[in-house]
Amino acid sequence: MDESIKSLPGVGDARAKYFEKLKIHTVSELLRLYPRRYDDLGNIIDIADAGSHRGEKVTMYAKVCGVITEKRLSGGRLLTIVPVSDESGATNLSYFNNKFIKNSLKPGGRYLFYGKIAQNGPPIIYNPEHYRHLPENGRLLPVYPLTSGISQSFMRKTVAKALSRTYFTETLPPEIISEYGLISLDNSIKKIHAPRNSSDIFDAKYRLIFEELLYFSLGLQTMKNRDRSPAAAVIPQNIPQEFLNAHGFLPTDAQNRALKDIYRDLQSGYSMHRLLQGDVGSGKTLVAGQCAFAVIRAGAQAAVMAPTEVLANQHFRYFEKMMAPLGITCALLTSSVGASQKREIKIRLKRGDIQLVIGTHAVLQKDVAFANLGLVITDEQHRFGVMQRTELAQKGRGAHILVMSATPIPRTLALMLWGDLDLSVIDALPAGRQQIKTYLVNSSYSARLMKFIKKNIDDGGQVYYVCPAVEEDAENETYLTAAKTKKDELSAVFGKDSVGLVYGKMKSADKDRAMQLFYDGKIKVLVSTTVIEVGVNVPNATLMIIDGADRFGLSQLHQLRGRVGRGSRASYCVLINDSESETAAQRLIFFAKTTDGFEIAKKDLSLRGPGNFFGSQQHGLPRMRIADLAEDTETVRHASECAKRILTEDPGLKNHPEILSNVTKLFEAYSLD
Repeated sequence: MDESIKSLPGVGDARAKYFEKLKIHTVSELLRLYPRRYDDLGNIIDIADAGSHRGEKVTMYAKVCGVITEKRLSGGRLLTIVPVSDESGATNLSYFNNKFIKNSLKPGGRYLFYGKIAQNGPPIIYNPEHYRHLPENGRLLPVYPLTSGISQSFMRKTVAKALSRTYFTETLPPEIISEYGLISLDNSIKKIHAPRNSSDIFDAKYRLIFEELLYFSLGLQTMKNRDRSPAAAVIPQNIPQEFLNAHGFLPTDAQNRALKDIYRDLQSGYSMHRLLQGDVGSGKTLVAGQCAFAVIRAGAQAAVMAPTEVLANQHFRYFEKMMAPLGITCALLTSSVGASQKREIKIRLKRGDIQLVIGTHAVLQKDVAFANLGLVITDEQHRFGVMQRTELAQKGRGAHILVMSATPIPRTLALMLWGDLDLSVIDALPAGRQQIKTYLVNSSYSARLMKFIKKNIDDGGQVYYVCPAVEEDAENETYLTAAKTKKDELSAVFGKDSVGLVYGKMKSADKDRAMQLFYDGKIKVLVSTTVIEVGVNVPNATLMIIDGADRFGLSQLHQLRGRVGRGSRASYCVLINDSESETAAQRLIFFAKTTDGFEIAKKDLSLRGPGNFFGSQQHGLPRMRIADLAEDTETVRHASECAKRILTEDPGLKNHPEILSNVTKLFEAYSLD
C-alpha cells in the first residue's frame, strides 16, 4: 500500500509532480482522495424538454449532426459550436477555450453530453462533458478535487487502476464494525470511488466518516489525558465567600453549575482543562473572575489572554475593579504598553508581586516569566489555536486552563472540536438582561432611523453603528457603506464630539481612546467595523445598527447584537439590508425572529460550513478529509462515545496498534507519546 504513485500506468515524473500538489505521493494517498460529489448521468432528457430544466444538471444522448465550427471572440477567447440532435429536436452545444473538443467529437457519433442547462437565453449546455456510453459501474461519476495538469478524466482512470490492484487491511476491531453497522475498510474505499447507486455512497461515506471522526476524537482525548499533570494550585475544599461577599455576586443556576465543575477541577490535585461556553452576556467573565480569585488565594498567579487590545483593555478595567478591593494586584500587558512599563511588569511578574496579568499575544513573549503561574484563561477561544493556549500554560508547571467561548455551538460538536477540554455550558442569561428587539429594514428608512438614533440618545442611551467596510471603494460594484463616511454623516447631525470611530487598523492608542470615551458616555454614537464584535461591554448601549447586514454571518450578527441590552433600558438591533437576494432576506428574517444563540449558530453552520464558521485555521487541528462537523453531528456523538470507551479500556492504545498508527499520523504535529 506504500507503492509510489509512479507505479501506476500513465504516471511518470511530470504527472507525479502534479499529484504532489494534491499531497499525493503513494497509491494509498490517491485512494484517500475522496470525491467531492458525483455526477449522475442517469437523468437523460430529450433536447425538446431542455427549456423545462433550466439551471439543472442533465444528460442528453445526442448525435453530432453537422460541422463543428470554431471562432474567436473578443479578448481572444475560442468558441467551439457543436450541432447535435436526437429524435425530439436539435440544438447547439458551446465550448469555450477548449481547443481539443473538435477532434474529440466525430460527426455522426452519438454521445452522452452532461452539464447544466443555461439559466437564461437559449436552453443549451455550455462546456458539457461527453461520454461514449454509461460507465461500467453505472450512472454515477465521481468528481475529484484537481490541480492544473490533471483532468477529471485522467484522475478517474488513475483511481480505477489503483483500485484494481489494491487491498486495504481492516483497522477497526470487529466489535466496533458490528456495533455501529460499518462496512469493511476495503469495501468502503471501492464503493466511495466506484458506486453503483446512492446506497453504496451512503455506506462508504458512513464508514469513512466514522473512522475519521473516531481517530480525531481519540487524538484529542489522548492530548487531554496526556496533559493531566499535578496542579500548580489546589484550592481548599471550603471555597471562601470573600469574593461573593465583596461584590454582592449572586450567581445564576447556570453559573453555579459551571462554578461547581470548575471548583471540582481546582480541588482534584490535577490541572484543569475546561471550556466555558456561554451565549453573549451570559456572565462568563464573572465566573472566570471567581475562578482566578480562588487560584490566587491558593498562592498562585493567573493570566488572562484576549485576542484584541480593545478586549484586553476592557478585561483589565473589569478585573482590576473586581480584584483591587480584595488586595489583588493586576497589570495590563499588550504591545502598546511602553517599554519601561513592560520591563517593570515582567520583573514584578517574575517576582510574584503581580498576581493577575491581562494581555494579548504579548503575554506569550519568551521573556515573560511567572513566579508561579497557576491559571490561564483565554477569551474567545475560536480566535486562538491549541498551541497558543498550550504555550501560555507551559509558562507554569501544572497550570489550570480555562477557555471561554461565546460561540454557542451544539454540545456534541463542541465536544469534538474541543475534545482536549472538558465542557461547561452557561445556558441562561443573568436576571435583568433585556430582550433585544430586532428589526429588518432597507436604506429607504434612513430618515426614520436618524430619528430613532436621536430618541435613544435623548433617553440616555448610546448607539453602535456597524459598517462592513472602512473606506468606500468606487470600483466595488457591490458598494459597501464605509465607516469613515458614515462617521462624517452622523457627525453632521449629532455633533463631531458625539460621534466616534473604531476600526481594526487604527493605531491602538486612538482605538483605545475612542472606546474609553464611549465607555465613559462622552461619545454617544460609535461607528465601527466588526472590531467591537468581541466582548466590549457598555451597559448604556441601547441600539445596535448593522449596515450591509447580508454581508455578515449569522453568528457574527448575534455577537454584535449582544453588545446591547446589558443595562436596564429597552434595547434594539436594526439590520439594514439592500440586497436583492431572496436567500439573504430569508436568512436575516430567521435571525430577527430568533434570539437563541445555539439555534443561530446551528443555522450558520448549516449555511456556511465549519471552515467559514470557525475560520481557515480552525483551532490549528487536522483538517477533515470527508467528515462535515456541521452535518455529521450524530456520527460525531457516536465516534466520541466510542473513543472514550476505547481509551478507558486501553489508555495507550497498546492493544490497537493500527488505530494508534493512524491517530499518530493524523496528529503528527503533536506528540502523543
